[in-house]
Amino acid sequence: MQKNIDIDNLGILIIFALMLVVLRHSFAPYLGMWNLKLEFIHSDLANILRNYISTISMPLYVFISGVLFSFLRNNLHKYNSFSFLVRKKIKRLIIPYLFFAPIYIYLFIDFSNLKEFLIPFRQGAGHLWFLLIIFTVFLFFYYFESFFKKQPLNGFFLVLILFFLYPRFFYIQLDLVGKAFQYLLCFYIGYFYFYHSSIVLNYLEKNTFISSYCTRHYLHGPLLCLNL
Repeated sequence: MQKNIDIDNLGILIIFALMLVVLRHSFAPYLGMWNLKLEFIHSDLANILRNYISTISMPLYVFISGVLFSFLRNNLHKYNSFSFLVRKKIKRLIIPYLFFAPIYIYLFIDFSNLKEFLIPFRQGAGHLWFLLIIFTVFLFFYYFESFFKKQPLNGFFLVLILFFLYPRFFYIQLDLVGKAFQYLLCFYIGYFYFYHSSIVLNYLEKNTFISSYCTRHYLHGPLLCLNL
């Protein structure tokens, strides 16, 4: 019998991702990353834990975005045109960024002229960079969505190539494009995890002992939150 992911339980995974992000940022004062009046003793352990959590927290958020986008597109049939998607995402992502980014830069980033102000504004001001990269990911993925479905192998290799090439975009000062391609793979996996949910869940139940051990400890545990 085929099983489908229960999208209602996605909230459990969202809470888990949120806790990871909060925990990751709690180490920042011990690494001298924030300009605080209080002095904190530098901690190598905090640096190790922060780097480890960083490999999970944001990729998990983008993975969740991919799952939700797949649900909206394939189950609810939302965003029937590219222009409609652009309008909705501008309203949800770009307008909040345009409002909060100048405030963030004014309060937390030193600048003496307009050029110095525009540099962080263009690259993604502070924590708000995520709004810009997820906007880029949404548009890119939507444009190639039918290609990814019709030619899954070629689509996967395209996403994989962009993932390995993303550091090169930083050299030409296209930081947002580089970050978007860095996280595109997580979005892609989330999208097709939901799109092929019945196949994936059946496989995770019927796989071999070695595969079962790996997925149980490194993959299946968090993703079971979607199938409670």
